[in-house]
Amino acid sequence: MRTTIILTVMALLGSACSGSGGSTSTSGSSGSSGGSSGTSGTTSSCTASAPTVLVPDFGRSISVHAAGNDLYWIDLREGFDHGSGVFSGVIKHMKTDGTGLTTLVTPSFGSLLAIGVTDTDLYYLSENADSSHVFLYKTSRTAGGEGTQVGTGEFSGARSVEGDIYSCASCGVFGSSGSKVFVNDSQQISSVDTTSGATTILATAQVLSTYPALVGNTVFYKDLTSPGPFVWSVPADGSTAAVEVGSQTCGVSTRESTMGAFSGGFICGGLLTVTKLDTGAIEAATVFDGSSSGIVYEPSPADANGYYLTPTDPSHDNPIYRADPSNNALTQAVCAARSVGETALTATDFVWVEVATDSSGNASYSLRRIAR
Repeated sequence: MRTTIILTVMALLGSACSGSGGSTSTSGSSGSSGGSSGTSGTTSSCTASAPTVLVPDFGRSISVHAAGNDLYWIDLREGFDHGSGVFSGVIKHMKTDGTGLTTLVTPSFGSLLAIGVTDTDLYYLSENADSSHVFLYKTSRTAGGEGTQVGTGEFSGARSVEGDIYSCASCGVFGSSGSKVFVNDSQQISSVDTTSGATTILATAQVLSTYPALVGNTVFYKDLTSPGPFVWSVPADGSTAAVEVGSQTCGVSTRESTMGAFSGGFICGGLLTVTKLDTGAIEAATVFDGSSSGIVYEPSPADANGYYLTPTDPSHDNPIYRADPSNNALTQAVCAARSVGETALTATDFVWVEVATDSSGNASYSLRRIAR
């Protein structure tokens, strides 16, 4: 349920709440608004600025991506009507300040499965006209319109998880270098030359490949194959085969358990703990420990200036923490949030999908942001 990781060097504006004061291990407890924050203090004593609600009714939307001051996502409530209330989806665009909501892509066939962005282009994985294959399509980030197919490489793994709208949040284009873009469809990681259309399979996971990131000239990803999961790496040019990185496991083997990879290491979500692995995946440090409270937190994408830990309880309020990758210190970035789904980072913003349930179990979805 998390966003594709597109790594950039980002400016950090800071956080308004003090937290654990540099502690590398943090615990908390669940509860209603005003309950324990998970570090020192409570949500009621937090002075962080309230988040901006960009889209209050986010509904059945997936594959949230951010680039610069732009946000993109697939809204599955609109588009080509397959019958029985099932739609192909459309690709929406909005500025991070909440202005300029537009529909960029309305497909005339197939179903949209995942998206990704580069500096100038918007890419998406979609079924073809007779829904027999899944291909990569490309259109302009600004002008939009139905895209043109890029090459003939197939990405059927993205369709294998269709139906659970949170299963493959890390599918789609997750990075670019020169004329190449890098694509994850949950079963294989590929590079696609956007000029020639040639597709090179870089890695194939035995179970699922999740949360890949292009860091320099290397692609890192989390393979859920048992025993594990472990971090794997493969050269972006495909010159050698993928190899397991280090000896430390990265979280747990579920599709919802996320990983953030950046130049300083790997941030691993795993049930009640969040850990940071060094660049060789040899040493592990505990960033968050919820074993005494039952709080489950997952990490966002990461960069050299920080990342965020987000709660997963849709019925209670808990803080969102900003983590300092240099010392694992936590500060409260948002005083109270419900379950956080997909997340995305830009140079100036942290964006997330928040899921809340009422006393009857009815879920509501909203798209929110804070300034970094």
